[in-house]
Amino acid sequence: AELETISEKWIYFIKNAGSLEMIPEHLSEPRLIDAFNIANTAGMSLAELESQHKHEDFINVVRSAMRQKLEEGLEEGRKKGHEEGLQEGIQEGEAIGKEKGVVIALMQTARKMLSKGQPVDMIVEFTGLTIEEIERLTPEED
Repeated sequence: AELETISEKWIYFIKNAGSLEMIPEHLSEPRLIDAFNIANTAGMSLAELESQHKHEDFINVVRSAMRQKLEEGLEEGRKKGHEEGLQEGIQEGEAIGKEKGVVIALMQTARKMLSKGQPVDMIVEFTGLTIEEIERLTPEED
């Protein structure tokens, strides 16, 4: 952890590569990782190298499969989220539309009542509209 420059890290590598079982986190630069891997395989027999390559191939296949499943899961999640969001939007739009429809119907009723000469307090009672809302309406013409 005390190593600061790349030169210090390379010197540490040269001194300790043979005795390290894993790459220290603070030495995780790409070129040093490659050097550790080369040093790790330098003393292996042909059979050990083949076994190592098979193991690496297996790891790569598993990583690829996991990456693919992750991408498939993300895509499925996006689709489901989109569908749920769309459904929520439709439901919210319908609710707003119904509310507006009710208000329009109440205003039409209030206009009819005004045109028939009904008092404003009765129109407030039957429609639930405020006095101000009713006073802004023009009576419906017959």
